[in-house]
Amino acid sequence: MMSSLRIRRPRTHEYTHHLVKVPFAHDVTRDTSSILTPIYTPCERANSGTLLREDRMLELEQPAHLRAAVSSLSGLLFGFYTTLIACALPSIGEAFGIGSFSLGSVVTLGLVGAALGSLAGGAAADRVGREHVLFLCDALFCSGSLLMALAPSLSWLLLGRLVVGMAVGAGACIVPVYLAELFLNELDDRGRHVGSNVVYITGGQFLAYLVGIALYPRWRIVLASGCVPAVIQALLLRYIHASPSGATEARQDLPAAPSPLHAESVSLSEIAKSQAIKTGCLLQALQQASGINAVMYFAPTLLVSQAAKAGLTDNTRAVLVASLLPVIINVAGSWLSLRLVDRIGRRPLLLGSLAGTIVTLFLPSLAFAFAADIGVALVFLLCLFVACYSVGLGSVPWTWTSEVMPSGCRATANSITTSANWLSNVVVAAVATVFIDRPAISFALFAIVSAAGASLLANESVFPETRGVEIGVRLFATRQQSEL
Repeated sequence: MMSSLRIRRPRTHEYTHHLVKVPFAHDVTRDTSSILTPIYTPCERANSGTLLREDRMLELEQPAHLRAAVSSLSGLLFGFYTTLIACALPSIGEAFGIGSFSLGSVVTLGLVGAALGSLAGGAAADRVGREHVLFLCDALFCSGSLLMALAPSLSWLLLGRLVVGMAVGAGACIVPVYLAELFLNELDDRGRHVGSNVVYITGGQFLAYLVGIALYPRWRIVLASGCVPAVIQALLLRYIHASPSGATEARQDLPAAPSPLHAESVSLSEIAKSQAIKTGCLLQALQQASGINAVMYFAPTLLVSQAAKAGLTDNTRAVLVASLLPVIINVAGSWLSLRLVDRIGRRPLLLGSLAGTIVTLFLPSLAFAFAADIGVALVFLLCLFVACYSVGLGSVPWTWTSEVMPSGCRATANSITTSANWLSNVVVAAVATVFIDRPAISFALFAIVSAAGASLLANESVFPETRGVEIGVRLFATRQQSEL
């Protein structure tokens, strides 16, 4: 039976048993029933992280949207992981008899693991392939989740958090890059495809809250439930074929880029010199410096505290339900971002979102400064903040950084910016231990840091627009040779 394959990108391959270069024309359907598996050169292998067996026939690729959906399950794990612990923290505190400092360490250690996993995962993805690393992430996620669920003491719980954090960190840096590569030829709506990963992240947060509410106060079962999406993704990963990374390297019409970032072997110090890396780190750090995860991690605990001041007790389940409102708004805002990112561009969307975020951070700070108990108003203010954040600041950093990194070391470069996200998250989690007792100061601090970052990103030479631009193209060409 004849089979056909829709080729999205022009690509030159060397085929088994003979060296014949066949350029596949853009958007044409070709008969592939008698074409052998391509053999990748060492350079192509370094770029794509893929070495295919010579004796295998070229299999039909799954539809791009299916491959994107399967890989984006790592985003769902990301959101599920960050929010699930928020639902379990009150019960964990009671079970182990620990205070706010120890609870903060449970959150913080997971973020440290995510930063380490991000750096290791990016380098591994450029060497062995995106899908293989994602499968390893699923295995680590399941192991860490079970370790936390069965933890006999706080120490074992912390170890499980570290393992799960490494899995989530590695997946978080790989998926945006994979999606950008998968849809690299769709310049008009690439941002929507890459940004869909953020919808999965926020969807994972929503799902985690539902699980936390349904299973409260059985925190061990709550933590063990993280295995379910990881197992589902691991089973579906067989549908993801060789990473499309390196496709831009085959383009003959792109200008040469003598940057060290385009070399076959580069060091982290060479990569770190790039202005794109610096801007990417700024974007990712600023995303967390807004305090979004402080809200997601500690909103239930803060609302419980506010309810106690109002004389309400035994209301943790009701508080979890109230905490679900900002999560729902986060999902809706992320979906709206998909509709806007390719219409108005990355730069206007992020700067507008950042302006709204700064204002809505000052509002609760002022409210807490003049009233120790603001009650239901806190839920409204948190929802307002999340709405402004989610529409731009929550998604654009992931999209922008995946677009500007060069082929050959794209996952490695993106892992640096992602680790900046996680390390900033560590700082925010540390500040969040103060967040519970002194929310006015914490909100004001987040607003001031966000305003400082906005002043830097307002410079277009620092944060250029990437809408309609080929991924990996040097947007900072007027700068030093070491920059993109």
